[in-house]
Amino acid sequence: MNHEAHPQHTSPHATQGVASAALPSISQNGITVDNFTLATSVLPMLSSLHHDNLTMECRELSALPQAQCPEAVFGSQFRLSWGSRGGSRGVTFSGSDALRCWATGMRSGYVPLKSKSGLQRDLSSASPEGQAAKPADYDWTFTSPYTCSFSSPQSLAFTPLPETGVDYNLLSSTDQRILFYREAVLYEDDLHDEGCSSLDVKVRAMPTCVFLRLRMFVRVDEVVVRNRDVRYFHMYGSGRVYRDTVSRYAEWEDLEVKDVKGWTTAEGVERRLRGLKVTSEVFEVADVAM
Repeated sequence: MNHEAHPQHTSPHATQGVASAALPSISQNGITVDNFTLATSVLPMLSSLHHDNLTMECRELSALPQAQCPEAVFGSQFRLSWGSRGGSRGVTFSGSDALRCWATGMRSGYVPLKSKSGLQRDLSSASPEGQAAKPADYDWTFTSPYTCSFSSPQSLAFTPLPETGVDYNLLSSTDQRILFYREAVLYEDDLHDEGCSSLDVKVRAMPTCVFLRLRMFVRVDEVVVRNRDVRYFHMYGSGRVYRDTVSRYAEWEDLEVKDVKGWTTAEGVERRLRGLKVTSEVFEVADVAM
């Protein structure tokens, strides 16, 4: 994974209270170390029926009957959990949940984003050839504020931190052998050839820790480029899970490199974007039943 956009700073929080980890149990779809489990399921696009059902659900959540879901929504899910069976806490990452979050967020308002033509594209129905696109009154870029889904009997409370708890020095160390790695696109859309929008997730497990990155990337040609990373870090036995949210953007006229239509993801783009905003949080898992 690319870590160019992270703060060059490591909090002392990251290494406090670390216990000796047991030997990892590695499978084709995940890894278990002590009371921590990473489980992944990489699946193809939703069927037409499931896609239509999700679209209807998002319309109800947003109260916008014309809203559409991205053209490609995948059934993949990644899950991080802590604790024994029946008493575990966990977070799950899925495209369907992210779009439910996107739809719910539109109820409380959003800032319309215009395309290069000066109109919001109407994705509910393609305009006849030769006619201008109709304005759309929903977030047609599918920019979701989603960070995760709680998949546990108890709620998980994230507490703000004054500095990051993610040990980026450890993550960039060549001594950290990768025991398990998986990546998947959760949803994507070409915005009717006006750019691209994608949500993807990557995770890697090492002998001492696990790191997961959820990335929301939006490019509207000749308008704006946005990128938001949500990063999760857990050192086995520490009893803590750290989360950093890093947001960057650039208006088109401020980009040093104008030819970015080939950017389908934000890999290698971070240094070209500005407006860096970082929030750091933690939640405790030390009291989970072992």
